[in-house]
Amino acid sequence: MRRIQLAIVTMSILLIANSAYADRRNFAFTYEPRTIPTGHAELEYYMTGAVKHNRLLDEHVYAWSHQFEVEYGVFDGFDLAMYQMYSPSAWQGYKLRARYMPFARGELPIDFLLYLEFIQLANGDVALEERLVLGREFGNLIFALDTMYEQGPLDGDIGQKLNTSLAVGYAFTHWFTLGLETQLRMQWDPKFNYTSGGNELEFSGTKMYTGPSLSFAQGKIFWDASFGARVQGDEDEAKYIFRVLWGIML
Repeated sequence: MRRIQLAIVTMSILLIANSAYADRRNFAFTYEPRTIPTGHAELEYYMTGAVKHNRLLDEHVYAWSHQFEVEYGVFDGFDLAMYQMYSPSAWQGYKLRARYMPFARGELPIDFLLYLEFIQLANGDVALEERLVLGREFGNLIFALDTMYEQGPLDGDIGQKLNTSLAVGYAFTHWFTLGLETQLRMQWDPKFNYTSGGNELEFSGTKMYTGPSLSFAQGKIFWDASFGARVQGDEDEAKYIFRVLWGIML
């Protein structure tokens, strides 16, 4: 944790010290239809957390995860990335990602991006994730709709996830954006059916979170933070979720 805190302080100092405008994300949870410029690379660090209430112990339980990402712009509208995933105690696996925008931003009434991700967990499980990202900017007003569909593990009884995130933001200056993110998360898990004698997908419920987001950008660095409170879902689900994201263009 001390190393993580040191990295946070270092990134914050760099954010304040740099002086030119960054090519950045405006939201921590919601993707926007944009890719890395051709020939450029970007480093990103995600710190994601959740707060659950343990009814048995009557106390809050905190869960943390970390991701380190390297992105590279292969050509206009297409980039590739690799993620390394960690819990506070161990390596959790890696992800490979490709994003493609067939049209330049602003060329269509609504910008869109296609997203494909391969996930390999440390225990050997493999999953796939697809996203359709829509968005548009009207002056300083920013809209983004990010829909994710995930299937996995692929070598056994496959579960499914469907998440939709809607973000609205306003860029008060070129370096500061204030927004609101709302997420709807649904999941289907394999359950044994005694009537049929096999596993069948069973809907595990719906969770919805909403909360504010902040984005700062200066120089080649950006910093995003989002917080969500549960407005739908049972008491066993996370009560709060949050994410902090740092990125630097190389």
